[in-house]
Amino acid sequence: MVNWEALEAERVRLLRRMTVQESLQQYLALQRALEPQFRATEALFRPQRMAYLAELQQRLARLDQWLKEQRTAEGAKDAEVSSTLSAGSTVTTSNS
Repeated sequence: MVNWEALEAERVRLLRRMTVQESLQQYLALQRALEPQFRATEALFRPQRMAYLAELQQRLARLDQWLKEQRTAEGAKDAEVSSTLSAGSTVTTSNS
């Protein structure tokens, strides 16, 4: 007998270990493998597929925005640390 709960738990564990790039590679590999079936059922499932693709584009746009914000925040922190270190070295130099 198949333990579906254990299989699902393992699937979730493996998915959580994947990077965004690995997830996209998996998605594209599935897309290529299933392309003949997608073409055969295109008319039937087109609205759902279009909705999914629109959602995917929105999620990727949010990810891109988040990454830009992270880079900006990291740059600001680096500048603050550099400024603090420069000010500290000036104080140390003037105390010498």
